Amino acid sequence: MNIRPYGKDDRLSCIGLFCSNVPRYFAENELNDFEFWLDGKDKKVLSYKNTEEEHFFVLEKNGEVLACGGFYIPKLEKRVNLVWGMVKASSHNMGYGSVLLNYRLKLAKSMFLEFPITIDTTQFTVGFYEKFNFKSIKTSENYYAPGLHRIDMIKINK
Repeated sequence: MNIRPYGKDDRLSCIGLFCSNVPRYFAENELNDFEFWLDGKDKKVLSYKNTEEEHFFVLEKNGEVLACGGFYIPKLEKRVNLVWGMVKASSHNMGYGSVLLNYRLKLAKSMFLEFPITIDTTQFTVGFYEKFNFKSIKTSENYYAPGLHRIDMIKINK
């Protein structure tokens, strides 16, 4: 198993990961947003106007990309926001998501020691993040799509 920075050659694999998780974890209409994020990574520029820094990684095993995820630093905010974390649907519950999340958390903490770590996710992954000491702070019903609620969470240091 290897975790490395995303490269342009990973684009189709990452889109495949996304599509494997529709509609359970992502709404189909979010694909354009994800591709927009990848466009920035492919061009080696910031994808979002409101960020100062962006990082994105893939987890691969035997040359196959099984997970991806990253984080960014919003402009004028001292926080790390996790973004676009996902595991290939057929590889769920094998520990890949935990390994990649721990990698991102450790890296973010080493780079931005004092910054809180946040994420927005759906109700279906809240339990996963709670295992890593994230706490729900806000719920926006039907935010991503009907039946797909946005849950804002913050990591509690324990």
